[in-house]
Amino acid sequence: GNPGALYLFFNQPLLGNERIYFGYDLAFGISYNFLNYDPEHNPEQLAIGTAQNIIFQIEAETGFRILKRLDGAVGFGFTHFSNGRIRTPQRGVNLYHLSGKLRYHMSVLYRKEGLREGWPKVRPEPIHHILPKFNPRWEFYICTSAGMASPEGEHLWVDRSLHYFVASIDLSTAYHYAYFGKLGLGVDLFYDQSLNEYKGPPQTSLPFNEEIYWGTHILHEFMIQRFR
Repeated sequence: GNPGALYLFFNQPLLGNERIYFGYDLAFGISYNFLNYDPEHNPEQLAIGTAQNIIFQIEAETGFRILKRLDGAVGFGFTHFSNGRIRTPQRGVNLYHLSGKLRYHMSVLYRKEGLREGWPKVRPEPIHHILPKFNPRWEFYICTSAGMASPEGEHLWVDRSLHYFVASIDLSTAYHYAYFGKLGLGVDLFYDQSLNEYKGPPQTSLPFNEEIYWGTHILHEFMIQRFR
């Protein structure tokens, strides 16, 4: 196919000055027009089963000033497409890319003789705050989720058109070590009705405890906000 995407993005410079800076981009949205898996017309497409998918992208970039209002930037990034197993196959599509950008600062227009006193400057300026000393602390999380998923497998009896109830609960603890970050551990408990499809032909019924599995994870939370 010829996929396209609509997404929201966030850009943050981390280091630099008026001439050059280093930062990152985050993007999240919806992609469309994939040539997805079809058992009759596209059986070799084993990566993704839907034409519309979620897109997530992260990119490191270097930006530089070209003109008073115009910047250029080059970057290297990673893009992931997924449907969350709403329809299988769902291996996802992962891409690495190089990018080139032009960024125009559409702030208040200025006169040729220069900025009037009190007018906003052409480019945004960093906000500098002297923050009080941060007090580290432990935090605890309980998160739940629920949805529908289709089974995935190579068995002849797996019916990819069926949808099953799935749910999870996440118990985590994190150490809030600075204004901008938390680090922690967690345990996940999953319930997946579609596991019945993997044990035999349709209508096979598993005991409740065999539809449950668990896992562990390490987490890091990066806080993007004004800290004052």
